Amino acid sequence: MTVREGIKAFLDNMYLRSRSKRTIEEYQRSLSALDQEAEVGSVTQETIRGLLAAHVKGGHTGSGRAFLVAARSFFKYLQRQGEIKVSPAAVIPFPKMPERLPMVLTEKEAESIVEGPFSTPDREEKDVTKMVRERNNAILEFLYSTGLRASECSSLTVSDVDLTDMMVFVRGKAKIERLIPFGRPAKRKLLAYLDTRGYVFGEPDPGDRLFVSFTGKPISKRDIDNVMREAVSRAGIRGKVTPHTLRHSFATHLLERGADLRTIQTFLGHQSLKATTIYTHMNISSLKEQYTSHDPRRKDLPGNVIGG
Repeated sequence: MTVREGIKAFLDNMYLRSRSKRTIEEYQRSLSALDQEAEVGSVTQETIRGLLAAHVKGGHTGSGRAFLVAARSFFKYLQRQGEIKVSPAAVIPFPKMPERLPMVLTEKEAESIVEGPFSTPDREEKDVTKMVRERNNAILEFLYSTGLRASECSSLTVSDVDLTDMMVFVRGKAKIERLIPFGRPAKRKLLAYLDTRGYVFGEPDPGDRLFVSFTGKPISKRDIDNVMREAVSRAGIRGKVTPHTLRHSFATHLLERGADLRTIQTFLGHQSLKATTIYTHMNISSLKEQYTSHDPRRKDLPGNVIGG
């Protein structure tokens, strides 16, 4: 049996097992890297390793992993059908995905999102419109001042926020509860929002959700995503900037200003310190960039005269 014939039988079997059209197409695409006219029994571990290495060297680790997933399933199928005795892909390890550092805003960019977009009232602004504007201001400031996830922010109740001591009680992932301090800008914007909210809907009960829509209903994570999207657009910042970008920026800026990892871990609600160490990598990357740009041993930098 040739590889081409084997792949056809394998994909037909996937179709009979009601696998999705998209999955079948992805497997077909991945397996097209194999020599279609070769006998299935002639494909070796070296063959698979070579094809996998080509993906990785080309900077396509993700497609390399997809190829190995498809190859393992394909040769396991052939093994069950008695076409081969041993799968050449079974013991080959998956290549590690390169660590991707999250996007981080500069302090100036973060400030432009938090301070600018919703600060100017619209003409003939109605009370409910003013409330939504003040709410958006408070949400953006709160995200950047506390490092909250969007889901955590949307779930806050009125009683979770202590405006006197400027602390917020958060219920996070894995039921981790934490107290996070916030500053005067966040307090000022929260008070402005709560004042307009009280005027529109009346004073909220302690158990009511903190942030509500123009109809008075609790907002969702998606609503916060939309607020962020509009703020980024108004601020003129390019790239995919999400509420989580403000969270990453909050942590990175704290680290750059001297906060220790344990403190940042507590603020973010990470179960393990390991999850927080990514921000040290980001800080190191920044340091390397600064070093590369200002290294006195770099001959190609303006003003660097060697031996002068």
